[in-house]
Amino acid sequence: MQYAHRFTDEQIVEALKAVAAQGVGRDVAGDKIQPPNLCAFYNNLPRPERDRLLGLVYKPTAKK
Repeated sequence: MQYAHRFTDEQIVEALKAVAAQGVGRDVAGDKIQPPNLCAFYNNLPRPERDRLLGLVYKPTAKK
């Protein structure tokens, strides 16, 4: 079995939507997405890119 090394925004957003549908909060969503190689790919993205993708699924949180 060969694992993907690149993922599209749409694939990441779909994985985040699946996690959100399970009731997982925004702060831990990146650690819960599946498959594991997608999780690793997502968590290695720069912070602004992760925040942008999270914002497509979760409502933005207020900054303190």
